[in-house]
Amino acid sequence: MTVGFLSGILGSARTCLHAVMSALCRGVDTRQGPSCVRSAPEFAELAYRLIYVLCGDRETSDPVLRYLRTHDFLYRHAQHLPFATTAAGMYLSTTQKCFICC
Repeated sequence: MTVGFLSGILGSARTCLHAVMSALCRGVDTRQGPSCVRSAPEFAELAYRLIYVLCGDRETSDPVLRYLRTHDFLYRHAQHLPFATTAAGMYLSTTQKCFICC
């Protein structure tokens, strides 16, 4: 997983992680924050959970954390916490608290 993890480097292809990251990063540089949090809170919660699990796994943590650092993911997303939630996204609010504490 460490070789060719960055999409396009040395001819490497995009992976499902690149697709998830792309979806999470849409709108992150706007004042409102990531657009998927508002439009698809269940997806956003699952996507953040996937990243959290990958960061916690011994086999995947190094390349995933390196990728997140390269794209300044944590800072860009953490500055929008806590996300404004709706009734459909109440679970996301609980997950955010866990993400911040860990």
